[in-house]
Amino acid sequence: MTTIKIISATPGPTTTEQILELIKSQATGMTIKEISSQINRPVSMLQVYLKQLVSSKQIYTRKSQHGDFVSSLGTSRRQNSLKTIYLAIERV
Repeated sequence: MTTIKIISATPGPTTTEQILELIKSQATGMTIKEISSQINRPVSMLQVYLKQLVSSKQIYTRKSQHGDFVSSLGTSRRQNSLKTIYLAIERV
């Protein structure tokens, strides 16, 4: 027989608060992968939180073109790709 254990939330900042503070700490903004690695949450989960933060105008996005190096079959080439950068909105 399977036993189900119900756990309670751990005290501390919410995921939304963690994301917002992390983005605020980076003046140049962050990609979703950077946020994911910093707070140890899956990208799919962060997409929901980031969408809410953008719609509530606490953060905004911009596209940034990065030159990534892609390696295939022993050759490397530069590939330009657009990445979404999340930035905090400064409150005055």
